Amino acid sequence: MSKLKNILIVLLISLFPSLVFASTGHDGAKHHAPGIDTLFWPALNFVLYLALMNYSYRKLGKPALLGRSLSVKEQIERAEMALAQAQQDLVEVQSRDIDFEKQELFDKILADGKFLAGTILEDAGNNTLKIGRDVELRIAREFTKVEGELKTSVVKRASDLARREFESNLSESQDRELRKDALRSVLN
Repeated sequence: MSKLKNILIVLLISLFPSLVFASTGHDGAKHHAPGIDTLFWPALNFVLYLALMNYSYRKLGKPALLGRSLSVKEQIERAEMALAQAQQDLVEVQSRDIDFEKQELFDKILADGKFLAGTILEDAGNNTLKIGRDVELRIAREFTKVEGELKTSVVKRASDLARREFESNLSESQDRELRKDALRSVLN
């Protein structure tokens, strides 16, 4: 509420010199001869304006500027503290033993590498056994397939040889009689 009151006072005081100057009778119809009163009112106007500006600065501007300067000062102090902490952290980081950290990192990478190598060897062994079993099964299947093909081939070959031998030893009359017997057995 006091801020509103201050603003109203400032407005009234700033309007007063204008009212005084307007009431001096400068309406354009009458012209006064220059004298002390033509200098007095503008001077009074100027003095009142300066007083108003001085009052406004002291009551309104100075506290705002003071508050702002304190706020800026606090921010600068916090920034200086943060800078000092950062510089201290930098010194600590630079003073660490870098070689020790390198060795720790190297040892960790070496341990990870050995673990991975063991895992890879184990997987390779398992895969080798699996591949060996698969190959054995394939070989057994192929062997069975080839054995069947050989048997079929041998049976065909043997039957062809037996048929030729039988045809060469069989007379025509025996051949007719065998064919008739075969037809009878099929029909019955």
